[in-house]
Amino acid sequence: MSLIATLLCVILISFLSWHDRERKQKPSPALWVPTIWFILASSRSVSQWLTIRSAAAMRNLSTDLVEGNPIDRIVFFGLVAIGLLILIFRWDRTMRILQNHIPIVIFLVYCLVSLTWSQYADVAFKRWIKTLGDFVMVLIVVSDSNPMLALRSLFSRLAYLLLPLSILLIKYYPVYGREYGRWTGQTYYSGVTSGKNELGCLCMLIGLAVVWRLLHSYNAPHSKYRSQQLALHCFILSMVLWLFWLAHSMTSLGCFVIGCACFLFIESRKARRSPMLVPCVVIGILVVFTSILIVGVLPGILEAIGKDPSLTDRKGVWETLIPLMSNPIIGTGFESYWLGPRLDKIWAVWWWQPIEAHNGYLEIYLSLGWVGVFLLLSVLIHGYRGAVRNWRYRAPASSLMLTYYIVGLAYNFTESALFRMMHPVWLVLLLSMTYSPMRSLITLKSDVQDDLNPQAVINASMFKGRTA
Repeated sequence: MSLIATLLCVILISFLSWHDRERKQKPSPALWVPTIWFILASSRSVSQWLTIRSAAAMRNLSTDLVEGNPIDRIVFFGLVAIGLLILIFRWDRTMRILQNHIPIVIFLVYCLVSLTWSQYADVAFKRWIKTLGDFVMVLIVVSDSNPMLALRSLFSRLAYLLLPLSILLIKYYPVYGREYGRWTGQTYYSGVTSGKNELGCLCMLIGLAVVWRLLHSYNAPHSKYRSQQLALHCFILSMVLWLFWLAHSMTSLGCFVIGCACFLFIESRKARRSPMLVPCVVIGILVVFTSILIVGVLPGILEAIGKDPSLTDRKGVWETLIPLMSNPIIGTGFESYWLGPRLDKIWAVWWWQPIEAHNGYLEIYLSLGWVGVFLLLSVLIHGYRGAVRNWRYRAPASSLMLTYYIVGLAYNFTESALFRMMHPVWLVLLLSMTYSPMRSLITLKSDVQDDLNPQAVINASMFKGRTA
């Protein structure tokens, strides 16, 4: 039965990829490099797929955090090297994008400089290379001659591959698609990912992209192709919702609901007529999340959605982490906090052995201090301005990118995903801050029916002048 299910899964993936293929243009072959990177970041590393792990790592998780895996290092270094080579061939476009996103470059440079005061500079440098790889892969997407096509193809490949595979592993290969609680024996569903929260995160990101495609197909003129696209996206959305139900990841599900609401509001006429409502929505979401999750206002809301008011001991962990900082101004160094004796002290307090702060903003403070927090704030403000500018000029996919930005900020209140190497939320947040569809406004005029608001083409020259 498992072999038959596997064969049907392969046929389904092939059918979805073929049916949703681009009718007029094909994405650049270079897009396969960031696609592979996104797939590994959204599922499992190569060593996890091959179940390769050193004997020392199997004995000690802290050793695993320091040593890593040689197979993964080879794969990731190879992808980064190929990605850099692609960007060299796109030198002019790459430099233009970097000049428009100086705050992100400054933050990455500061992360590299922070290795000079890190006690584990060699380990942190390897992680910095992966973080640089995140930026390289996003640059390949946004520097494409047709960034809109690249973006659409990227999310389609992720959805058509990872969702059916997750269902296959959960149903027919439980050794790979399920986990069991250490003490309770409770079943958790992980699919192609390494845990239930990771599966929820995957569903959240792909689900928002599917909602985006579904809405644009719905608004397209009536045709046979439109009906087929609606049926296709509804089928993909049903897989997302089913996996959400199995994963039982409340953070990701809550962010997905908020993201859908924000996306529909951003796409509404009321938001277009009153653009100042958008920053009000962003500020309102931040205030609500801060009040409920950090300050502890209205704990009954968390209980109503099945969430522990202590956020599964997160608040207690936060109180443990801050006193262990060595320097609140510059931090412990990039990705260096959760290493060595400090980690042993944390694990001596918390039996479930946390390896992250479960708060992206606190994570930056622990690693990079107040200087890092200030630089992060400049990055987020810069990214918000770019995302809103794209949306105001009705650039293609700008509503989705602005939604990803809002969801990324909300997600980091209870999870660590800011400048977190190979974290899918960080990847799409970085994509939302650097995505510049100006070229797609010019090159996709013939494809207005499927993807562009006609007004976007009218505003193309104006948009080009503002983004220069």
